[in-house]
Amino acid sequence: MKISEMKARKSPRFGDTDTKDTAGAPGVPEPKYKTKFGAAHWNGQFMTGSEDSFHLSEEVLGRYSDYVFEGAVVTVMGQEQRKAMGVRLANQWVPVERGDFEGEPEIDGVVDAMKNAGLQLMCRSRHVHDQAIAMQKAQAAAPIQNMVVKHALGDLPNVSGAREGARNGTNFVKRSVERLEIPQD
Repeated sequence: MKISEMKARKSPRFGDTDTKDTAGAPGVPEPKYKTKFGAAHWNGQFMTGSEDSFHLSEEVLGRYSDYVFEGAVVTVMGQEQRKAMGVRLANQWVPVERGDFEGEPEIDGVVDAMKNAGLQLMCRSRHVHDQAIAMQKAQAAAPIQNMVVKHALGDLPNVSGAREGARNGTNFVKRSVERLEIPQD
């Protein structure tokens, strides 16, 4: 078989495309395999798999420093997490939709990537966020403070003779708050 005959034949392996010399000429479509497996849609860079598609750059975060961004779970294995989302909405988190921050394709890209993963990018005011963090710290410290007060008053449950003065001297609570230094990049 001659080469010209081979070119004219339809290849059963690649479908019904014709690979004659006219392929690629103006008005003639490329063969199916070339459009499917070719490099026409490739941007020239390989991905390593370690890229963080949920990352917002410091530059973008700096432009919107009055706001706090966070990811929230919307679905887990196809099941909607209505309670978790309800708590977030009640705590002033607002879902970020594509186009909310006009002219920020990076934010739109993160919104799309999160939706594909069953997540939602959320945003709230930094002022509200700071108040929420202060309230969480106070709630976390409350049980320890209550225990300190109970020891001082001798009001210890399930301890016989807790109100006697001699035993109150041995009741103490060790509290230590360690500050972790986080290096600034």
